[in-house]
Amino acid sequence: MNANSNQIAQTGSLPMATPSVHKCWVCSVMSECAECAFCERETCERCQRQCEGCLESFCSLCSTTNYDEKYDRTFCLDCNEEVRRSSPNRKPVTGFSQLPTPLQQPYFKQLQYNFQ
Repeated sequence: MNANSNQIAQTGSLPMATPSVHKCWVCSVMSECAECAFCERETCERCQRQCEGCLESFCSLCSTTNYDEKYDRTFCLDCNEEVRRSSPNRKPVTGFSQLPTPLQQPYFKQLQYNFQ
C-alpha cells in the first residue's frame, strides 16, 4: 500500500497493470489477452469485439453483427436481442418450414439430372 502511495505522489496516478500473455481461446495465438465479459475466456485483441450497447468487450463468439440499420453494428448477444425486439426494421425470422419438402413435385424437378 505504501508503494502505491509513493507512486501516486510521484506520478499522480496508480501503477498500470501488467498485461497478461495467454493463449487466445478463439484463434489459439499467444498474445496479450483480456477476458470476454460473457464467457470470461481469454481473448486476443483481434478476436475481441466491443458491444455498441453496453460498451463491454466480448470475444467474437459471444458477439454478433447486426445488419438492421444502414451501417453494420456489433452487439453482445443480450444487447442484440434487445435491439432486434425494438427495431422498426426488424424482419421476421423464417425457418426451414418455408423450404419445399422432398415430397413436393417442384423440388424433385430441380433435382433431376441428365447424365447421358
